[in-house]
Amino acid sequence: MATSLPKVLLPSKEWVDIYTETGISVGTKLIIQNTGGDSARLVESASEPNLKGGFNLLRESDYLSSAESPVGVWAYAHSATTLQVEEA
Repeated sequence: MATSLPKVLLPSKEWVDIYTETGISVGTKLIIQNTGGDSARLVESASEPNLKGGFNLLRESDYLSSAESPVGVWAYAHSATTLQVEEA
């Protein structure tokens, strides 16, 4: 198991590039858990997405694994929340 990283803060109504925030190399498979109090939207995208596209909804305490080699992972929350991100 990899060393645990600090939680990623998702500010209210702002897209966050998960790879940039964590320093993990793009394309690394991730496990992401919502450790905050609001749902988060997760999108696999090489660039900042918009709110009209498809997304995965990550509710409080839920987690998911990314694709084997994602081109990028972005997260968004209507209210601030936190995510725990680890290499899979």
